[in-house]
Amino acid sequence: MSVSSIPSEIARKFDFEKALQDQVGCSGANIFFDRDLVLKIERDCEEAIREVDLLIWLKHRIPVPNVYETCVSDGYRYLLMSRLPGRMLCDPVYLRTPERACRLYAQAIHMLQTISVQGCPFRNCLSDKLRRAQERIQRHEIDLSLVNPQFFCKESRPDLDGIWRWLDQHRPEETLVFTHGDCCMPNIFCEGDEISGFLDFGHGGIADPWQDIALAIRSLAYNLGSDQYTPVFLDALGVSLDPERAFYYTMLDELF
Repeated sequence: MSVSSIPSEIARKFDFEKALQDQVGCSGANIFFDRDLVLKIERDCEEAIREVDLLIWLKHRIPVPNVYETCVSDGYRYLLMSRLPGRMLCDPVYLRTPERACRLYAQAIHMLQTISVQGCPFRNCLSDKLRRAQERIQRHEIDLSLVNPQFFCKESRPDLDGIWRWLDQHRPEETLVFTHGDCCMPNIFCEGDEISGFLDFGHGGIADPWQDIALAIRSLAYNLGSDQYTPVFLDALGVSLDPERAFYYTMLDELF
């Protein structure tokens, strides 16, 4: 990506030539940062719009980046925002003490769940999410080769339509709270033993708590190389393991 392609309203505020590129995230977006600012560049889509709107809505509710500028050019959305203080929860300083990481993870999810959903601009419950998943399948936006084979349904062909049908037919009951939607460790920042911020709300909105809990269990296992700390995390969160819901919401995430 060249400097000449950056929209003028962004280029006036962000020195692209001196910025560093983030190598941690898995969102598919291009992330550049300097000491104080972050520039996120991605295809303009429903999730990109949702993220901007939710960052603005969440500003006085939980610590999130300030939105300084957003615009669309040649099919790409540019989001310029403040850089969060602290370290990602997946930073080695936290992974070296897994129990501490589990407590902070639980603290972060508690913060999200205590946000009042009154006035929240987006619903992310199963009817909404399954609709979007079906649209993604129809637009051929999902790479079947990247889907974990454990989620291919025994009673259907190993394809995306089969996964979607299983999810549609096995919807669990929902208790609606505010959720992050992609509550993995790189999207949570901490300073010491405090949560200093949240990133990437492109899938955020009103949904069941297990939308976040299931992906947190998966992220912990991935980053710690073991699922042995799942009980520690759930105990800190104050919930019991629900294997069916954990499986369901992790499977649903394969379509996003």
